[in-house]
Amino acid sequence: ILWGHYKNEILWQFQHLALGLDVIGNPAKLLNSFQTGAKDLVIKSREGIVEGYVGSGIALGIKSFLGHVVGGSADSAVRSTGSLSSVLLLATDIEYQRQHRHMRQTTDNAVTNRFKLALKSFRKGMMHGATDIFIKPVTGAANEGFEGFFKGLGRGTVSILVKPTLGVVDLAMYTMEGIRSAVDDDITLQTIRRPRLVHVDKVLTPYNNHEAEGHYILQHLSEPLQNETYIAHEWLPTEKPNDDPLVLMVTSKQLLQLHKTHKQYRVECSASLDTVTAEAATYKDNENPDAKHHGLFLKGDFNKKTQEFVLKMEDKQQVKTMQDKINEACKRY
Repeated sequence: ILWGHYKNEILWQFQHLALGLDVIGNPAKLLNSFQTGAKDLVIKSREGIVEGYVGSGIALGIKSFLGHVVGGSADSAVRSTGSLSSVLLLATDIEYQRQHRHMRQTTDNAVTNRFKLALKSFRKGMMHGATDIFIKPVTGAANEGFEGFFKGLGRGTVSILVKPTLGVVDLAMYTMEGIRSAVDDDITLQTIRRPRLVHVDKVLTPYNNHEAEGHYILQHLSEPLQNETYIAHEWLPTEKPNDDPLVLMVTSKQLLQLHKTHKQYRVECSASLDTVTAEAATYKDNENPDAKHHGLFLKGDFNKKTQEFVLKMEDKQQVKTMQDKINEACKRY
């Protein structure tokens, strides 16, 4: 009797585990969604009949049923295609993986944006797959000679098979995500604060909103940076109130001036830390000669050209903070 109990329990748990796998679309969750929709159809229709609003009660029941059927089916498709997409992505080169993840992370869950992302990912997969068969061998030959040519030819052959397939899978996945978002009546949870910045030493410190903001900005650049960590940043004053915001940022490798666009940040100019010097400065403007303004005197190879200029900042403390952070980063990195 005891063995029979444990055998039945093992089989029951195995069934739940197998039917809960995302790679096959999580049939258990899909079935649960269907059951919820059917239950709502009966309950809301019955409530409408009892309370005297038959038409609206039946309409609410049908809406919930269709929403759970369509939304559950779309969610199942997202899970299965998402698993396949992750496997295919591993067969691509590191740079393509980075671009793919960045493209996904910087797109919100709005229905129209999901459909746009589906088309963009499909187009990108097709284009890269068609061109890599030519580009990879040439790049390999330029870097490693004859041996590099054949390595590149192999990578290009894999790319022409994998990337278009990945584009098709992403087209299906993001389209299903858009459908799921359109029919999903559940409350969408929004984060109250940005993710915490974890420093290089991995020591957990009290949450710092300014650091979290800087880390978020670095992660949402229009052209992502590789192997760079956030050090410090400050917002810069603009000439007019309606001008797009500017940010001065220090990373482990560069000093960046960023220009904020709709949802991303674009690098306007940059200089490697080993070429940068920073000093506090005061200056006068033509409109008010008697007033002194605080700024940061910068000198370095900005955009591969040696330049020096004074960057206007809000106050003396802001200047000192950035001066110290830049000089500290120059010494440390």
